[in-house]
Amino acid sequence: MSSELKEDNISTIQELDLTIPLVCCDYHQIKQVLINLIANARQAIKGTGMITVRSTYSAEDHQAIVEVIDTGPGIAPDVIENIFNPFFTTKREGSGLGLSIVHKIAVHHRGTIEVKNNPEMGTTFILKLPAKDT
Repeated sequence: MSSELKEDNISTIQELDLTIPLVCCDYHQIKQVLINLIANARQAIKGTGMITVRSTYSAEDHQAIVEVIDTGPGIAPDVIENIFNPFFTTKREGSGLGLSIVHKIAVHHRGTIEVKNNPEMGTTFILKLPAKDT
């Protein structure tokens, strides 16, 4: 997605912890999660902005964590509770399935997806997946 992001004047930052333990997952499904989250961040920014992808590890919870952070306007407080519901959308185009698929994939992998919203400052989606026992 880097070429689309560059076209939209969206810069990207990768803050990746390469020491995270392995995660048992379906690569294609987790890739789809990241594509959906980055695509949503791109659409939310609507102009010059930044997307940060950060990975960390929580030894306390034995979870690998991936955050997708954007500098868009945030999510309106009156709709945030519905964003993971199928067919819910605030966009003119789209099916409203992207975030519900993200949620379903996270749960299927015994993980979670959370959102931290900062209206007018951006949104952070946090994917947590159980790390493989070493």
